[in-house]
Amino acid sequence: MFSAEDPSVPPSASSRILEHPYPPRDQRDVPCCVSIALCAAMEILDASVPPTTQLSPLFHYYVTRPDPYNLGLLDIRAAFSTAASLGVCAQTLHAPAMTARGARMAPTPEAFADAEQRKLVGYDPARRRIQYELLEDVRAWRTALFAGFPIIAGFWVTSAYDALSKKNPVHGSPPAEPSRARHCVLILGFDDLVAEGAFLAKDSGGPGFASGGSWWLPYQTADSSLVIEAWAIRRITY
Repeated sequence: MFSAEDPSVPPSASSRILEHPYPPRDQRDVPCCVSIALCAAMEILDASVPPTTQLSPLFHYYVTRPDPYNLGLLDIRAAFSTAASLGVCAQTLHAPAMTARGARMAPTPEAFADAEQRKLVGYDPARRRIQYELLEDVRAWRTALFAGFPIIAGFWVTSAYDALSKKNPVHGSPPAEPSRARHCVLILGFDDLVAEGAFLAKDSGGPGFASGGSWWLPYQTADSSLVIEAWAIRRITY
């Protein structure tokens, strides 16, 4: 588990937004939200030492699925495992259309070779710990973000999510209704002054979704049963 007791992070810090150098991606009808969030997290870590390489979510989505022809939602742990073992290639080497047909397009040998150079760090023997970690609570989310580590969060989709818009960019309280689906987003910041404290989520619905492709998840909602799991991403190999 990620430690919320990090003495290097001031408890009084009221905000931190990590820089992601690329516009929001649009998954359209392809359920590749996990791959999009993971690529964005890796790009944020890469951006700390320019130049930054834009990654291919559809490469990751293709190599992680057990059956390349079955377009299902990925398990987050499986997504991490693939990114750590096979890597993710540059967008320029695998850029099919964001369609069902494009998602089933096999990457080239050149794309696989490039991916070998761009991996997520799994277990680090020197640090004796996995470099992506499950977060326990909102305090741990804030600690991770303040330290510069992006977060991938999986949650249940409800009418409160569907109600997000440019005029209403704050996710409402979880309604008492069964969820119809799961979704995954990148969490790249927090601000204690927004909605009495909220995390900034970068979605995969494109720039037209919510407020320019981003929205706010209140701390109270993040600490509810709406959120299935949240992981901090610490290191990449490049």
